[in-house]
Amino acid sequence: MNIKKVKINQLKEWEKNPRKINNKELNRLIKQIKMLGVYKPLIVCEDNKKEQYIVLGGNIRLRALKKLNYKEIEVSIVEAKTEKEKLQYNLSDNDRVGFYVKNEVIDILNGIEEFDIEDFAIDIEKSVDLNTLLMENEKKENISSDSKNLKELYNILVECKDESEQKECFNLLKKGGYKCRLLIL
Repeated sequence: MNIKKVKINQLKEWEKNPRKINNKELNRLIKQIKMLGVYKPLIVCEDNKKEQYIVLGGNIRLRALKKLNYKEIEVSIVEAKTEKEKLQYNLSDNDRVGFYVKNEVIDILNGIEEFDIEDFAIDIEKSVDLNTLLMENEKKENISSDSKNLKELYNILVECKDESEQKECFNLLKKGGYKCRLLIL
C-alpha cells in the first residue's frame, strides 16, 4: 500500500463518482471529522496529465476537508487506469459489507450516556448488490402505466458446476447476442 501525504489542491474529485450527498449529510460528516479527526486515507489514482490525483474513494470526505480548510491529507495511491478499475475502487471503498443489527445497536446506545445520536446514521439489516439494483432498474424500465405497452421479461437460470463452466456459458451466450449477467447464488 502506497500511503502519502499530499496537498489538498493536488486532489480532484472523480467526475463520474456515483455517490452524492445533501448539505445536511455533508454537515453531519464535517461534524464527525471535527469530533474524530481523519482516520483513514482517501483512495486516489494518479492523473498523469495534470500532476494531480483523482479521488476514487472519499470524494465526499474531500469536500468536507476543504470546508474545514485542511491543507494536506494522507492518501492511498492505487493503480486504476480504466473506468472499470476506477469504479471497482469506488464501489469497494464505499461497500457496505455486513450490516448493523437494529436491536443490538439500540442496546449499545441505551448503555451509553451523552451520545449525540444526530451525528451518525447507519444502514440497518439490508444491503443491495449491484445485480439486484440492475434487475430492479430493468423491471422499472420495462413496466409502463399503459398496459398496451407492457413488455414481458423472459429469463433463464443456468446452473453451472463451477466458475469456469459459468464463464464459458456466459461467453457463449454473449457471443450469441444475448443480454447476460453473472450471478453467484
